[in-house]
Amino acid sequence: MADTPVASMELSATVSGVTGPTAMVADERGVGRAIRRGDVLGADELVSLADGMTVSLQWRVERIEPERLVLVREDPSCGATTSRVLAMHSENERG
Repeated sequence: MADTPVASMELSATVSGVTGPTAMVADERGVGRAIRRGDVLGADELVSLADGMTVSLQWRVERIEPERLVLVREDPSCGATTSRVLAMHSENERG
């Protein structure tokens, strides 16, 4: 799944409220992977900076909550942190 963009992943399940919460994410082919807090998820994203330099950023699992996964990535050029949420969808929402 290291080659799969986070935008192409779906949150399948979470086990929270326990020591060491775990989540299951799947790529567009349905291949799943169990993840924990601190894991790096998805393909690196190349971001162009104002000075013309390109950096590779990775999403990291910050929190696993009931029905959602919170990811963060840090921009080394300015120290800013960006977050992203993968939410679990019901069967009706999946279409």
